[in-house]
Amino acid sequence: MAELHARERLSESAYVIRALERSGDLNRSLEFLPSDEEIADRRKAGEGLTRPELAVTLSYGKIWLYKALVHSDVPEDPYLSDELTRYFPAPVQRRFAARLKRTACAARSSRPRSPTA
Repeated sequence: MAELHARERLSESAYVIRALERSGDLNRSLEFLPSDEEIADRRKAGEGLTRPELAVTLSYGKIWLYKALVHSDVPEDPYLSDELTRYFPAPVQRRFAARLKRTACAARSSRPRSPTA
């Protein structure tokens, strides 16, 4: 699907590439991704990123997102820890029930409590 819409989504792809490059997570030349000038030329020619370029961009985007989530408070959020448990199929939930319960309890205990009257 990304390849099918690559031409019309070239601006978004270019934005992601620039953002990943600015964050230091992507070396555009090392990964053979087009420069801003090459992207401008493709825009004029009505072309988008190629399938390999899209794959590299998507991969680096996932790596960036993973790092951002791990360094945030999302993993300790009580609501999201319950969602994490529900994400897995029932056999996995049963097999790792004790571990999932410890994780959920730890998340709940770290939740700030609202003052009550």
